[in-house]
Amino acid sequence: MKKLFVAAFAFLMMAGSSSAIDINLNGTKVETDVEPYIVNGRTMVPLSAISKGLESQVEWENISKTATIKKNGKVILVTINNKNALVDGHIMKLDAPAEIKNDRTMVPISFITKALGIDTSWDNESKTVILGDINRYHSAKQIKKAQDEDVKDTDSKQEKDEIKEVNEEKSEHKKINKEQENMTIDNQKEEKQDKKDNEKAKAQK
Repeated sequence: MKKLFVAAFAFLMMAGSSSAIDINLNGTKVETDVEPYIVNGRTMVPLSAISKGLESQVEWENISKTATIKKNGKVILVTINNKNALVDGHIMKLDAPAEIKNDRTMVPISFITKALGIDTSWDNESKTVILGDINRYHSAKQIKKAQDEDVKDTDSKQEKDEIKEVNEEKSEHKKINKEQENMTIDNQKEEKQDKKDNEKAKAQK
């Protein structure tokens, strides 16, 4: 799993900062109010969103600009612009220092997953970092694909029905127009005949 993780971030380094990256945790997309981005080949993610997904507790100390993450007895301290973090009192180096963007603490995803011991892999097709159970991710992906296909089929059927309805309306309009045209011709013929009859009657007088 670590090899997959290394390969994933090797790809991200080549992909560049313009690549849109999703994060999925145990089959559920992690919603973030600040999108992940890449700095010096490292994917930065909002600590609050990741911690919420992992059901860990986050505390913020404004004076020292330090975030404290607590989960299952593990305590992690991350300080803004510092490449050294503390994990249960031991120094752990970050690939890139934590930073603030749009009032959110951003940390390298490689650090937070390693510090919390989370399995990580990469789906190149959807440009998604997969955290936790990869089987649940693929199951959720297949379900979504099936749902999208159902929606597509429904939309296609609805479109065909709408086209059919429009064609039927056009056909009905043509029929009505034809009937009206025939009635007009008949009326004109009757008027012509009446005129002839009147002229004939006058001549006989």
